Amino acid sequence: MLGHILVPLDGSHRDEQVLPLVARLARGADAKITLMTIIALPSEYYAYPMWSGPVPANLMERDEQEAEEHLAQLKQSELLRELDVQTSVLTGFPVQELAQSIERERVDLVVMCSHGDVGFKRLVLGSVAQQIVQHCNVPVLIVKEQRQGQPLLSKGTPFQFIVALDGSPLSESVLKPAAT
Repeated sequence: MLGHILVPLDGSHRDEQVLPLVARLARGADAKITLMTIIALPSEYYAYPMWSGPVPANLMERDEQEAEEHLAQLKQSELLRELDVQTSVLTGFPVQELAQSIERERVDLVVMCSHGDVGFKRLVLGSVAQQIVQHCNVPVLIVKEQRQGQPLLSKGTPFQFIVALDGSPLSESVLKPAAT
């Protein structure tokens, strides 16, 4: 049963490319959607593993307010207006916050956009999508970022995706959401 879809958004418009697909999945399954933005701690604070002090609140307040306003606009958009949509803005380490939210909110599916970073940038920064797939106990749908002007999903257009299975019961748990 697909009852709760989590959509992590970083504030960029490219992440929002998944919203038509998410809206369609939510309508088909009568599922709740949570749009979430995680404000990462400033790099100068988490670049040093020994840092244990608090991050000054004024550094984060503006980003949090902008994220809340942006998510509220998305929630009221024509695409999502008639759906059960919640918004959440958190502060911390993105992968940890996402993993905790997935457990706490009893999420059934995570849908996120892959930015396709490669090379040195991916080596140094890692991929949030990749880490979520590795550490998450629920199915994760990764949607490749589309080129500008190329729609991910047009209204009424069928869509296809590949489900990778390794024969384990955990990997097969994705089959119900995929069929939905």
